[in-house]
Amino acid sequence: MTRADLAELSGVSVGVIGGFETGNTDPRVGALSTLRLALEASGAEFVDDGVRPRRDNVRTFEGRDVHRLLLDEVYRDLNDAGGGEVLIKGLDESRWDSGDDAAFLKHHVDRLVAAGVTERLLICEDDPVVAVHKHWYKTLPSKYFAPQTQWIFAGKVAMVTWGDIEKVIVIESRALCEAETRSFNCIWDNVARVLE
Repeated sequence: MTRADLAELSGVSVGVIGGFETGNTDPRVGALSTLRLALEASGAEFVDDGVRPRRDNVRTFEGRDVHRLLLDEVYRDLNDAGGGEVLIKGLDESRWDSGDDAAFLKHHVDRLVAAGVTERLLICEDDPVVAVHKHWYKTLPSKYFAPQTQWIFAGKVAMVTWGDIEKVIVIESRALCEAETRSFNCIWDNVARVLE
């Protein structure tokens, strides 16, 4: 991976990355954390004696920007595959309704569409926020809705837990992805209503 690749993936400048690699600068803790999360999302595993390719298929991330890193991974995987679909349930889009988060979400949706990627989202019937195309949504009755988000894409299932510390768990498993896709489709076809 080049410095430019890592900069694009992480959002940390090429200059900061270069200075860190050469030992000329000491980046802030936040930049180091962001770089580590980006490298882990790309398949690196940090161990006592250095870094190696990840060996397992389960990754856990936590911190302020984990949801953005997940969206980057969704985009990267499906863009590399030449398109596809993302299935999302349990999403409360009001979390993305302002400032930098709203701008990032718009950027993300635009790049998905440009890459030939679509989404289907199951949201709560009481959720007033719609960030993407209305025909991508169906609603669940509020008594069945749980605001713990699950993303199904490219042979992976990711779960986001919200709270004081946001966490993302990504499981790479074609079998689990297929099982969760079937469950999602059952809900989509039989329970949810099209967003009006």
